[in-house]
Amino acid sequence: MEFDLASVADILTLYKDRNSATHSRVIVLPHYVEAVELLRLYESNVDHFVRVLHVPSTKSLLERFYQQVNQGVQTRPCEAALLLSIFAIAAYFSRPSENTLLSSNDDLLKLSIILSKGALDALDYSKRTTSGSIEDAQANILMGFVVYHLDGFSARGRSLSAAAMVIARDLRLHRVDGEEAVSDTNLTVEAIIEREVIRRVWWHITSTDW
Repeated sequence: MEFDLASVADILTLYKDRNSATHSRVIVLPHYVEAVELLRLYESNVDHFVRVLHVPSTKSLLERFYQQVNQGVQTRPCEAALLLSIFAIAAYFSRPSENTLLSSNDDLLKLSIILSKGALDALDYSKRTTSGSIEDAQANILMGFVVYHLDGFSARGRSLSAAAMVIARDLRLHRVDGEEAVSDTNLTVEAIIEREVIRRVWWHITSTDW
């Protein structure tokens, strides 16, 4: 999978009726500065009701991912899917008055749709080429929210939610609070954060299903 970087304004020129969109191996990402702004908007407007990320770790992921893209280093499609899903939902829930990217709600909606297409393409590629990861589960959860707000309670949204659950069970996230995990007290800070993210993902999937 290949990536191109473009300004938000240039990304909007790619906007077409989402029903006529086709899959592509080339996915367009916003420039780094604009990606940072979209992550800020996510933290401000979305993170409080979709608690499946550790934002400081996600900021580090974003920086590392863009360095790899700029250096031509192979990237993980699941990380691309997660970042694009963050950007898509951030664009959908932001307002012109609170961001430095776009000046109309219509343009923000168009940006959300085109970034959603990229996220879904990356998820599809990741599904076909990898065995699944926590980032895949997170991206499916976030895209489920985006699709729900764009399309309503649709089959595509239910499919994304189901995919998140299947990935989570395959990764044994449901064992996060099992006896073997609770008894392991010699954890690094990174391992503690990872366990908390896993807990957030699993219990979000479970409570949503309930």
